[in-house]
Amino acid sequence: MWKSALPGPRLYALTLSWLFCLTLLVGLTGTFVPIDTVPTLYEFRRYASFPSRADLDRPTAIPAKLTSFFNDNFGGRKLLVREYFRFRLRALHGDVGLPLVYGKDGWLISADEVESYRNDPAQISPSQLERMRVVLNSWCSYARDRGAVLVFVVGPNKTTIHPQIPDYYPKKTDISTIDRLNELKIDCPLIKVDLRETLRVHAKYLPLYYKWGTHWNNFATLLAWKEIKAAVAKTKPNITWPTAELTLAQRLALPWEDSMWQWFGLADPEQVKVPNPTYSDRKYDTTGSAERAKVLAFGDSFLAWMRPTVFEVADTYSDWSMKPYDPVEYTAEDLAKDAWIVAVVPERRNLELMNVYKPNVVILEIVERSIMALADLPIPPDPK
Repeated sequence: MWKSALPGPRLYALTLSWLFCLTLLVGLTGTFVPIDTVPTLYEFRRYASFPSRADLDRPTAIPAKLTSFFNDNFGGRKLLVREYFRFRLRALHGDVGLPLVYGKDGWLISADEVESYRNDPAQISPSQLERMRVVLNSWCSYARDRGAVLVFVVGPNKTTIHPQIPDYYPKKTDISTIDRLNELKIDCPLIKVDLRETLRVHAKYLPLYYKWGTHWNNFATLLAWKEIKAAVAKTKPNITWPTAELTLAQRLALPWEDSMWQWFGLADPEQVKVPNPTYSDRKYDTTGSAERAKVLAFGDSFLAWMRPTVFEVADTYSDWSMKPYDPVEYTAEDLAKDAWIVAVVPERRNLELMNVYKPNVVILEIVERSIMALADLPIPPDPK
């Protein structure tokens, strides 16, 4: 019987098996090599770690932990993921399964803005709105009983000011989340600051939000502080604010400065300019009898991004925005500051800080896309 001189199926299968094993070996070896060609890939989670000695007490859990470790740390994994993201975005213009939307003119938009951009009435239930009304009323009363005014300000979404969202996400109604909050009947005379009009006017001339990020830039926060200051002046004209020489220039954005491109491990596609206000010769008018402004501001990440322009309302300030889950721990030096920036998770926004710091202006900030967190704020204790 005639036999072929070509390699048989067995040799062919053996060759493929060896290639497969070598490929796996390269990836496994790369798991333990301290070289990362894509160090900026950010997936909003912590990678699985290698099993520790403590896991020896639970030997049945070790196989699953090993699998998770190699899944997350396989050599070259992030490089492959990065190139896959690049292909999906650039070639297919497709969603990549991460919490963002690829908007118009190359803008990146946080996916959690979509429903609030569309003004979906189902986003907030009547019971949540009532809870928000109770929260605002109680916060206002608590501040008022301590000689302070409460300022409530919503940081508008990026898409509220720069509507670069794709056309396949049409609006469902013309009544926005901010409008629904403004319609709430609050018994206590709090100050509501609506930033949309002034931001939209200035957005015609320059961007007020980071093109690829999730926050407003320094010029937008400067406008926000000015609106807050003007609104307070109408209610408490006896408060004096710091004055300073303001210089407004532009600078190139830093690599990955509030940029979601790092989620893909990719560099920013171009260099863009951002407004850069700077202050000098800050001082207070000490000739009159007006009360010096003392500001206690509670909020989220939008408040944290307002820190570079806080000098509009304060000469000195203390900041707890970098430790969102930690309690606010202050010193005697903090008590002498003109402002406190408390940008922490809702359950850490302790109103009893008013009893210690004794502000005359209390600010409650919340970003539009996370407006439901307002219902999670703690109710202040009974003032009696």
